[in-house]
Amino acid sequence: MNLAVHLNFFSNHLKSSLYILCCNSSLNGISSVLKKLN
Repeated sequence: MNLAVHLNFFSNHLKSSLYILCCNSSLNGISSVLKKLN
């Protein structure tokens, strides 16, 4: 039971970390495109 809770917490943390990384990379891509347009 404790192991399942630990795995659930770890998977949730991993998903949020991946989501933040994806958001940061997409924001960097958008800002670079805007710099090229300007």
